[in-house]
Amino acid sequence: ECEAAVIEVGLGGTLDATNVIDPVVSAITRLDLEHTAILGETLAEIASNKAGIIKPGRPAVTVDQPPEALAVIEARAREVGSELLIGGRDWIIEGDEERFAVVGPWGRVDRLRTSLVGPHQVENAGLAVAALRAGFGGDAAIDVAAIRAGLRDVQIPGRFERVPVASGPAIILDGAHTPVAADALAAALRRQFPHGRFTFVVGMLRDKRPEPFLTPLIDQAARWIVAEPDSPRRMPADLLTSSLTALGERVEHAPSIGEAIERARRHGEVVVVTGSLTTVAEARVHLGLGIPDPPPR
Repeated sequence: ECEAAVIEVGLGGTLDATNVIDPVVSAITRLDLEHTAILGETLAEIASNKAGIIKPGRPAVTVDQPPEALAVIEARAREVGSELLIGGRDWIIEGDEERFAVVGPWGRVDRLRTSLVGPHQVENAGLAVAALRAGFGGDAAIDVAAIRAGLRDVQIPGRFERVPVASGPAIILDGAHTPVAADALAAALRRQFPHGRFTFVVGMLRDKRPEPFLTPLIDQAARWIVAEPDSPRRMPADLLTSSLTALGERVEHAPSIGEAIERARRHGEVVVVTGSLTTVAEARVHLGLGIPDPPPR
């Protein structure tokens, strides 16, 4: 009985089960090389899959993508007669994490801030505002006060989530698992801990490429502890270790994500758990943050 639903595509777009939906508006966030075995090895191929959610006569919004990806998205929008609003061209963000505004053909939505950490979250917030304005204009327009409150209060577990700890080093949980996400995590860590060095607890899934993901974090690492998440898709710890060794890093193994966290806490640096949302989910359960499913009704 909800008035509006935000449906996230599970994998790609064109062939995803969610694509049966006829949306009010489609939004495409920043693209990255992920799920390449299924979606394709290039950004253009991945963009072709993602652009499948753009529907005839329905508006679409996206951020300023790499040229090869943007060309594919624009071609799809022209093909189906969808109005496409592109960040940096049709709408822009003014300001930074402290306070920003989103300006587009609908006018200016200002005095915005988001509780989510990192400059990439400002881009994501801008895209959300653009989607709301493109999809719910006119008499159905969402009140600006509601937009401000939503961005101010939003919480996403596992996205630069700072765990409340009574004592010892801070613990950050971040489900980054692609090179672009690792760049964003590194930037957020620099912003929050300008001179920090971190103990990274890493567990990944085997469909990812470890070295491009790990490289942006190298300069901030005091040490690495690797473990395999409890998933049939887990990446063997030996593969992670060999990737880090190839990058000139020393690595410690742990038998589980929980044990890796406990070892990391003994070293005194801020602990960053990353590499997969599966890893972060396991960490949240270990740290007492898991929320049980409600009983059947």
